[in-house]
Amino acid sequence: MDSNPPSPPPAVAAAKPLEQRLATHSIIPVFKLGFVTSGSGQIDSECNESGTPVGSCSGSSPGIDYDDEASFVLGADLLFRVSPRLRLGVGSLVVPDPKYKLTYTGQLSGFTQEIESGLEASLFGVVEGAFPVGPSVGLTVRGQLGLTALFVGNDHGDLIDDSREGCRNTPGAACDTNEGPFFGPHVGLGFGLLVDAGSVAFRAELLGQAVRYPFWRSKTTSGGTTLELKNDVAGTRSMILLGLEL
Repeated sequence: MDSNPPSPPPAVAAAKPLEQRLATHSIIPVFKLGFVTSGSGQIDSECNESGTPVGSCSGSSPGIDYDDEASFVLGADLLFRVSPRLRLGVGSLVVPDPKYKLTYTGQLSGFTQEIESGLEASLFGVVEGAFPVGPSVGLTVRGQLGLTALFVGNDHGDLIDDSREGCRNTPGAACDTNEGPFFGPHVGLGFGLLVDAGSVAFRAELLGQAVRYPFWRSKTTSGGTTLELKNDVAGTRSMILLGLEL
């Protein structure tokens, strides 16, 4: 008769909440609120003249740099688990108060101007990796690619209205000033922390965004001359986003 006591059952590894979340959540809604930390770029200008030339485009266009003075950002994603470490989905970012502090160079060197411009919204595809570094904590790395739209308003809209009014007061002139919305490519790269808290997980991210979209489009025909003016915003911004995923 064997007098040895029975062996104890093998120890069960403690559950890792973040590992379980990443392995079991197939559809992941994400909601974010953040603020812009920095941003800058250029306003690229193009002038084209056709018909009877009068030299309107003969001078060099003024160089315009800008500082991004937008304050806060709203965001949302809908992600889908491909594997415990990989998510794909769609996302959006909204800047409710896009602002530009313009600084002119060249002949207008030293002149500055501040413009508020309605609302900026981006829609994009998302690729995100999530990598646990502790029982409840992980790192995220993401890429975004899609479109950004600028919906004109505020000071920007006033400038368009002033341009149209000036055209109406010019005898024989025909004008077309585009009031948008203006669309352009969106690229974003970011990384952050993901912390499991039971029914939700908290997120903190640092995101870099590159945007390019039209800022001004106008065509004026007068006396057999057609003048087309084009200005594009081209720049980058960084932002900090805090949020949660369900």
